[in-house]
Amino acid sequence: MCADRYDGTDMPHAAAPAGRDAGSTLIDAHLALPVLRTALAAAPVLEFLSAIFARAPALAASAARFCVTPRPFIQDSVLQAETDNPLAMATVWLALDDTRPGDGSPILLTGSHRARDFLFGGTGKLLRDGPGQLGSYAAWMRQATATGNFVRHEPELRAGDIVVRHADLLHGSEPKAGCPPARGVAGWFRPA
Repeated sequence: MCADRYDGTDMPHAAAPAGRDAGSTLIDAHLALPVLRTALAAAPVLEFLSAIFARAPALAASAARFCVTPRPFIQDSVLQAETDNPLAMATVWLALDDTRPGDGSPILLTGSHRARDFLFGGTGKLLRDGPGQLGSYAAWMRQATATGNFVRHEPELRAGDIVVRHADLLHGSEPKAGCPPARGVAGWFRPA
């Protein structure tokens, strides 16, 4: 995990984009909001990802969450990857608000990227290998999070902080009632 800070002065803080309500998720937000593309592709992030991939990274997809709801623990590689190689993808999380435990910001399960893989269709770790098995995968994730020897980490971030995580790292969110939600953007990068 790597943390950095986007120091742009044009960070959106106040509200969801026009036409989006506060309970929405904007898929491929970097296409609709250029400021998010600029923030996700900040020079320190691209330099770090270039070192991981041993070549230039490319922003492949993104999702902006303007109202955080509970999310089950999941691995980004299952849904976003194009290959079984987890080192061919990294997730960048950009905090749009200051975060604190309980506000629905990402909870990371350190060490979970080393857990054995769930094999969709008995053959591959990508959802497309066994699309009818999402329920089985969800049950496996619940068991892995309950029985795994993982360290639960809820980073406290300031608006503009960036966290880079392994594509196989289990993460989710558990917002608590009465706690103002923190908004953020996830970007999924692959080698160019």
